[in-house]
Amino acid sequence: MSDLAWVRQPPGKPGRKTFATIIERLTLLRAIRIDPDIATGVHPERLRRLCQEGARLTAQYVRTLQATRRRATLVATILETIVTLTDDAVLMFDRLLGQMFRREQNSADTALKRGRRTINGKIRLLARLGDALLAARVSGGDIAAAVEAAIGWDDLGREADEARMLIRPDAVDPVTIAASNYPVLRQVGPSFIATFTFGAVPACHALARAGAIMRDLHLGHMCKLPADTPVGFIRQAWCRVIGTGILDRRIYELCVLVELRDRLRAGDMWG
Repeated sequence: MSDLAWVRQPPGKPGRKTFATIIERLTLLRAIRIDPDIATGVHPERLRRLCQEGARLTAQYVRTLQATRRRATLVATILETIVTLTDDAVLMFDRLLGQMFRREQNSADTALKRGRRTINGKIRLLARLGDALLAARVSGGDIAAAVEAAIGWDDLGREADEARMLIRPDAVDPVTIAASNYPVLRQVGPSFIATFTFGAVPACHALARAGAIMRDLHLGHMCKLPADTPVGFIRQAWCRVIGTGILDRRIYELCVLVELRDRLRAGDMWG
């Protein structure tokens, strides 16, 4: 198999290894430093045919082509492959982040199913206690006696403690995601951000700067988040990230990556 055929292989199933392979191929082709504008003025159909030829021919056969045709075929194929791999990288990045959230949501759903019987018991207890309190209020009876008759104060305290342990977040918790998926974030996030220079609409300039800060952190140009780290793009639902004024790097990086994914989807940022 030729080198060019290798980089044009389908990316495979979503996963860190597949993502790393896409980034490796993309970096390899970008290192050739072909100016995309070199194809300006060439008819799109001609470029398409050259790309098809480049994908089909072996390296040995390409070497036998006349020099001008060989260069044209290779350049067209490389430029097209860079575009394809860029799309693959963005898609895989999107899928990997989605997998993290789905995994956390599935874990929460499993915990909810495991506690279903206990939760139903607490709800029935609440209904019984509510009925007793309402009946006491209507009849003018003693509220404390109603509680004692329905469940007993000692049992009520125990039941309240058990109910408190069943409480789950209303939404997927970014703190939990950042903690449980940090190895994935460390492998996927920095390589994705380091591979692209992102353009952004004016409303997303703060996010673009946050991405640049992440790049500098992982390249060793910075040791910690600077005092003027942008936070305006962070969602209100994740206000704990900025609540104390001291940024948690793991959670901040997750916020940057998730928001970057959403802005890429919307077309407000591009690589």
